[in-house]
Amino acid sequence: MKKISCILFLLFGFTYLFAKELYPFEQNGKKGYKDAAGRIVIPAKYNSAGSFRKNDLAKVGILENGWKYGYIDTLGKEVIPIKYDVLGEEFYDGLVEARKDGKCGFLNKSGQIVIPLKYTSVNNFSEGLAAVRLNKKWGFINSGDVAKVSVSYDDVWNFSNGMAAVKLNDKWGYVDYTGKVVIPIIYDDVNYEGFRYALSGVKANGKWAVINRKGEVLTEFIYDGIPQSFGTDLVVVYRAEGGSGWLNTAFKYGVVTGSGKEIIPLTYDYLMILNDNLMQVRLDEKEGIINIWNKVVLPVKYKRNQIFIADRIPQGSIYEDGIRKVFSLEGREIRMWKYEHVNDEYEGMRSVLYKNKWGFINRNGREAVALKYDSVGNFSEGYAQVASGGKIGFVDTLGKERISIKYDYTTPFQGGISWVELNGKLGAIDKGEKEIIAIKYDEILDFKDGLAPVSNNQKWGFIDGTGKEVIPAIYEQVGYFFEELAPAQLNKKIGFINPQGKMIIEPQFDGFIKEFYGGRAKVIKNGKEIYIDKTGKEIK
Repeated sequence: MKKISCILFLLFGFTYLFAKELYPFEQNGKKGYKDAAGRIVIPAKYNSAGSFRKNDLAKVGILENGWKYGYIDTLGKEVIPIKYDVLGEEFYDGLVEARKDGKCGFLNKSGQIVIPLKYTSVNNFSEGLAAVRLNKKWGFINSGDVAKVSVSYDDVWNFSNGMAAVKLNDKWGYVDYTGKVVIPIIYDDVNYEGFRYALSGVKANGKWAVINRKGEVLTEFIYDGIPQSFGTDLVVVYRAEGGSGWLNTAFKYGVVTGSGKEIIPLTYDYLMILNDNLMQVRLDEKEGIINIWNKVVLPVKYKRNQIFIADRIPQGSIYEDGIRKVFSLEGREIRMWKYEHVNDEYEGMRSVLYKNKWGFINRNGREAVALKYDSVGNFSEGYAQVASGGKIGFVDTLGKERISIKYDYTTPFQGGISWVELNGKLGAIDKGEKEIIAIKYDEILDFKDGLAPVSNNQKWGFIDGTGKEVIPAIYEQVGYFFEELAPAQLNKKIGFINPQGKMIIEPQFDGFIKEFYGGRAKVIKNGKEIYIDKTGKEIK
């Protein structure tokens, strides 16, 4: 088990050859960034450090008389200067919100001020427009800082499908991209989803009604809430029943169509629309699925969180007693699939079990990897481990065996590398099954500062990130490098070598206690614990 655990620790240390990802780290109360090999790329000098985004920018902060924020690139260059009091976490339409000295505006990815910092508050861009507040009023501007919806409203919500809710004098309505009022500003409240779909809800005198994009009120004001709309013709409604106080009140859910008709009566404790034909429901703490005819197509007998629906084929899964089975949503019915167990999805692939053999299905439900393996792993970087007859190899997403099924142990590919064991020896291979690190070592420890200790036939040395044995395996024991020196035992005596393998302090010590720090290390010589400097001289 020692060899295997060494590989697992090492896995994250070798990937720097093949991946450019940077990860935040902390040192002496400050934060910086390391690569996957643990090498410091950007020194720890920030008080906060976010993850790098797809645009290769990371948000960082410095705390000096208050917080200041900016964005850096993967070289540590300040692309957006660290001078803003507030800075958005994401770029929307290529712009990020910024606040300084109580005023807000927008910057681009080069740090240029595209919209002047003159507003008291702003929201992210949505559908090409951003909500802004000025002189206690809200409106919408485009990326050229042109007001498309006049800054005259008491409150607004972001645009959704061409319409945005606006509030004026305690009443709500809707405007379009040009600022034209398309639904009168006469309602006490509007649904939080807005017009994400064709139907929504409006509130008057304490009750809700269903409304369409034309502003036509389709039902009476009789509901206590409208939590979800879907597609072109469906909306969920509910009414409160009994109880005192919100937490003690029971709610009953149903469904209304674009004609204003209740096609699912308000009898369920919870209801969620899955598609134009099917709904997941809860009744008396049990869940199932019904169709728009209110016909039960999956028995209402499952506990909460046993039914899962996702955007793939098959869409549904049921997890019960440690077993996950799957089903597809087909018209107004569901269809159970043949598999005895289905695992979570990785890289668009799910492993499946049928008649004691494993394979994979893709997001379209196609059996992409044949059901013929004794066990399988998850996909990582396009490859998945498969086992047959006690040996392990790899297949790709098309089911082709890319790595021979001959290894005793493998790790998932990361950074283009898999660590393997073959005939009791350890090494690493790439996706073409080329030995990146020769499969000849008894132990391989994790990388530090670009070097990893390795042992072969009870002798230790070091390899670099290319797999080259840069320090020959000739030592009885070695330690890690600190301040460019590592302990190495030869003929039962300990000395110190540098990263080039040169013996800097000749083997003369009987034991090693503490690595070099501040120019000194602690060792044992002639039964006595002493401190030495980097020349091996005792420090009195």
